[in-house]
Amino acid sequence: MMASPQHVFLFCASLVGLALIVVTPPSQVPDEPNHFQRAYQVSTGQLLPETVDRRVGGVLPHSILMTPARFLIGRDEKVTAALFRAEWARALEPERSQFVDFPGSALYSPVPYLPHAAGIALGRMVGFGPLALFYTARLFNFLTWLTLVYLAIRLAPTAKWLMCLLGLVPMHLFVVASNSADAVTNGLAFLSVAWFMRLAWADRPLRHWRDLGMGLLLVILLSLCKGAFGPIAGLVLLIPPQRLGLAWWARVLLALGFLVTSVAAFWLWSEQVRPMHLGYEQYNPKYRAHLPLNRGVDTERQMVGVIKNPVGYLKIVAVSLYNDRHPLSRQFYGNLGWLELQIPPTYLYAYVALLVWVAAVEPNRVVPTRQGRCLLAGAGLAVIVAIAFLMYCAWVPLGGTAISGWQGRYFMPAALLLWCAAPARIADPRDRWHRRLAILVVLMVCLNWIEGFRLLVERYYLG
Repeated sequence: MMASPQHVFLFCASLVGLALIVVTPPSQVPDEPNHFQRAYQVSTGQLLPETVDRRVGGVLPHSILMTPARFLIGRDEKVTAALFRAEWARALEPERSQFVDFPGSALYSPVPYLPHAAGIALGRMVGFGPLALFYTARLFNFLTWLTLVYLAIRLAPTAKWLMCLLGLVPMHLFVVASNSADAVTNGLAFLSVAWFMRLAWADRPLRHWRDLGMGLLLVILLSLCKGAFGPIAGLVLLIPPQRLGLAWWARVLLALGFLVTSVAAFWLWSEQVRPMHLGYEQYNPKYRAHLPLNRGVDTERQMVGVIKNPVGYLKIVAVSLYNDRHPLSRQFYGNLGWLELQIPPTYLYAYVALLVWVAAVEPNRVVPTRQGRCLLAGAGLAVIVAIAFLMYCAWVPLGGTAISGWQGRYFMPAALLLWCAAPARIADPRDRWHRRLAILVVLMVCLNWIEGFRLLVERYYLG
C-alpha cells in the first residue's frame, strides 16, 4: 500500500507530539504560562480580558498562577520528582482567586484558545488540579492542530509532501505540543491554504456558495487568531475564472471582499480591546517589571509613521530580516525550551536540502500555473511584511530603526506559502517516489528528535 503524506504526517506528529507533551516540563515553551492563563480565563466564559488599577489580565485561582510559576526554573536548575508530586497534589481552589497580569496574551481573541478552554472546562468538571489542567489543555491544543494539518494535507491537491515536512519542523512540533496559541493559528493557516488550492485545482466541481463560504469562514477565524495572516484571504484569486463562472471584475470584487472581511474581523476585535491596551509607561509600576512590555512604544503613532513613509519602513524590514537571518532561521527550525536549546545547524541544512529535493521530485496530480505560483509567493511575502508591521508597531519604541522581538516560528505560514509556490511536476502512474519519500521523512524526523529529546532530557532532568 502506498504511504500517503497525510498518514506519514499523522504517524510522526502523533508520536513526537504526545511524547513532547509529557517530556517538556510545564512553562518551558516560550510564553506558555501566559497562554495557559488566557485559556483558563476563556474556559470560564470570560472572552474579554479585565483591566484593574492600570493592569491587564483577569481574576484567576491563585493555583493557576503558582503552578506554572513553580516550573519557571533557572538555567542551572532541574525539574525534580518532588516538584511534580507537590504540584500534582495542589488543589485548584477556585475560591482563592486573585488578579493575574498577562497583558501579552490577554488581548488575543478567544479563537486560538478554544481547544485549551474546552480541555480545561472538562478537567474542572472532573475535579482536576492546576497541573492536570495544564497537561489537559496541552493535549486538546495539540490534537486540534494535528486534526487541522492532517485535513490540510489530505485536501491539498498539490504539495502534499511539502506540507507534511513543514508540519514536522522540530520547532513547530515543539510549540504546538504546548499551550501556545500558535497551534490553532498555524493549523488554520495550513487548512486555509490547502482549501483555496483545492478550490482552484482539485478534480471536482466547485460548489460555489458552500465552498466559498467555508473559505471565508477559515480566513475570518485565521484573522481573529493573528491579523498578519490576512493576506491568505487573497488566495481566492487562485480559482480560475472558468471554475467561478465570473467576469474578471467580479472576481476582483470577490477577492477584495475576502480581504476586507479578513481585515474587518481583525479590526473589530482590536477595537474591542484597544481601550485595554496599556504600554509600559501606562502600566502600574508595581507590576510591570517582569512583564513583556517595552519602554517608548506608541502603537498608533508608529502606524502613522509607517503610512507616511512606507519606503522607509520597507527598508527597515529588509535590513532587519537580513541582520536577524541567522537567529530567525535557528528559531524557525529548532530552538527548544526558552530558545536556549539548539538542534545543531547541520540538521537544519539537511532539512532544507530535503525540502528542496521534495519540491523538485514530489509527484502531483495537478501543478500550479505560473500565475498561481506568483500569487502564492506574493501572499507569502505579504504575510512577512504584515508580521513585521505588527511587531514594529506593537514592540519597537517609537521611531526605531530595527525590528526586534520577532521569532522565527512566527513565519511558518509564510514559509508554507513560499514553498507551495515552488515549481512542481505531474505524477507518473508508475512513480515510486511516495514510498521513498515516506522513508526519508520518517528517517529525518527520527534523527531530529533523537537529538531533540536528548537536549530536553539533559537540560531538565539529568545532572
